[in-house]
Amino acid sequence: MLKQNTNLQELQLSGCENAVDDHTVRFMSKLKDLTFLDISYCKKISDAGLATFTGLTLPLTGIVVSGLSNISSIGLTQLVNTCTTTLIDFEAAFMAQDSMKSDIFLKLGYCWNLEVIDVCGDKYIDDNAFLNLMKAEKVIPD
Repeated sequence: MLKQNTNLQELQLSGCENAVDDHTVRFMSKLKDLTFLDISYCKKISDAGLATFTGLTLPLTGIVVSGLSNISSIGLTQLVNTCTTTLIDFEAAFMAQDSMKSDIFLKLGYCWNLEVIDVCGDKYIDDNAFLNLMKAEKVIPD
């Protein structure tokens, strides 16, 4: 489906555990017009799949990755890095793995249009998340 429909703008694949894996994510990264991505609870996705977004710029305004138990904050940063200028809604709830740390907030701090952050149930997110959000400095051109 993803190979044949390269003009897709929104993908809502939440809970498609058997259909969505790292191989599928590689096709998602080729969708240049993608504005919304919901891959929550697709447990076969790992940092290796998210690495296919490295170096890309996408118009994503919404990312929902709740319940992805095989990714880390480092892998998630690779995805967020593609859309720092466009991201409005970031949902990454119920990520109870110890590899999901507050360092993702270093990148979220540069998402100047961000309106929603949902990290409910992420037990390894701590006060450093908010400190990391504040570390970002917006450079205003002269």
